[in-house]
Amino acid sequence: MNSIRWRGLLLIVFLTFFINTGLVQAVSPETADIQFPQLTGFDIKFEYPVYYPDNLWDYINGAADTYLDYGFSRLNIAEYVKGDNTYKVEVYVHENAIYAFGMYAVERSPDYNFIDLGVQGYSEPSLVHFVKGPYYVKVNTYSDDPEAGEILSKIAVSLENKLEGETSVPGIFKLFPETGRIKNTEYFVSRNFLGYSFLNQVFSCRYKADAKVFTVFIIPVEGSDDGKNSLDKLLEKAESFEKGRNAVYIIHDRYNGILYVYQDTGYVIGVQGIEDLSLATELIERIGMNKD
Repeated sequence: MNSIRWRGLLLIVFLTFFINTGLVQAVSPETADIQFPQLTGFDIKFEYPVYYPDNLWDYINGAADTYLDYGFSRLNIAEYVKGDNTYKVEVYVHENAIYAFGMYAVERSPDYNFIDLGVQGYSEPSLVHFVKGPYYVKVNTYSDDPEAGEILSKIAVSLENKLEGETSVPGIFKLFPETGRIKNTEYFVSRNFLGYSFLNQVFSCRYKADAKVFTVFIIPVEGSDDGKNSLDKLLEKAESFEKGRNAVYIIHDRYNGILYVYQDTGYVIGVQGIEDLSLATELIERIGMNKD
């Protein structure tokens, strides 16, 4: 073996050693937009591969399908180590900010301890999760250090400061009326809303009236053949339907009960989960007014 080949092998060995020991940050053109911040007193380790759609199953098993439905692009992982304590940071990169928010919302509950971080975040003693732009970030630990929560927050805030992207929920949620709306129930459903393959890219919020919780939804239809045909397909699937006030359809759906649906310019607007035509119509009309 000539000297050039030997030098090449030695270089590979040394680079592998330094990367695996955390002395060199693993950066490539495809991950350079994520800058894991250096924190005094912590070593950063990059011992996990970068995960992509074709191998995400290797890391999160069955949950991978849901992430793929929400435009998952890649996952970068770093570990902050101090003594015996390890704090893992997972940065899920999605196709766009709406998909990232949608995935975050799937795993969020309205009664979590929310914090002002990125678009939104929440914390527990062992974790801080937040979403910002196309990034869904999870900072977790198994440490029983009494300062673990403070350290998690420090890591999360430092990383959030380095990530570019939107810091507010998708603008379409401004169309949903505030009265009766349950806080922190904004959702974006990428596929199969209400169990139907033709109801995709749906924005929804939960509401409460007279102790009854129900859902209000909006489907943007401009530029979407599926969206434009949503109402027609719902009518085809209905056990029966009729027109109520102001062209609001009352659809008797065998799987979802009564649906109140209206086709507006650019949107399909609907209410599911109540049997109050007057309230449903009022909410639909208010969304129409907010849109205008």
